[in-house]
Amino acid sequence: MRSTHARRAAMIGTTALLLTVPGAALTLAQPAAPAPAAPASALPADLVAAIQRDLGLSPAQYLDRAETGQNLVAFADSMRATFPDSFAGAWLDADGTPMVGLADGADKAAARTAVEAAGYRVKDQQHSERTLLDQLGQLGDWIRNRPVELSGHVAGAAIDPVANDIALSTDATAQGQGLQLPDFLGFVRVILGSLGSAQSPTTTTTQPPTTTTTKPPVTTTTKPPVTTTTTKPAVP
Repeated sequence: MRSTHARRAAMIGTTALLLTVPGAALTLAQPAAPAPAAPASALPADLVAAIQRDLGLSPAQYLDRAETGQNLVAFADSMRATFPDSFAGAWLDADGTPMVGLADGADKAAARTAVEAAGYRVKDQQHSERTLLDQLGQLGDWIRNRPVELSGHVAGAAIDPVANDIALSTDATAQGQGLQLPDFLGFVRVILGSLGSAQSPTTTTTQPPTTTTTKPPVTTTTKPPVTTTTTKPAVP
């Protein structure tokens, strides 16, 4: 039987590592109360096998990145509130390095100092998170006013802080009907198929807590609920 610690470690690890889909899971929800980390040896054998197979990580690496990811979430929340003009998102890159994006703004110099003092790396970005959130809202309004024959083939959209843009998921039918975005939606990147294809499966991102939704069938979201069933690696 799996121990309670192992279950908690699995939950924390999968939450911190596998949140990659912009719109369905392109976000990292901060847990209410982090559970004590279990040693790698306490992880169930089938979970260890799945981590190694699907992520290419050892159990120790998995738990280390999980802890790093949770710390980054808390830091991102602080940056979002303190430096709204320049904060442009935070994520773990494919190597597990914590990154914080900063755009030009009145508070950028102070924001850079805060990031570096916390031991994180800065990536200069073109657009702040606040700017992208505004663009996301405009995109939602635009989609709602499209004919259902077109809007019904749009799966969703969300901010991608790594690419510093907005990913809009459509199917081949929408593209075949000539989906044309207006010039004012210049930050939007259209992708074919699921939004999960827009990022590496080893990249973890954080997102603002604001949720924006459009009328069905189109959903634009910046923070969907995170559950272990949607983020936990497949177990043979």
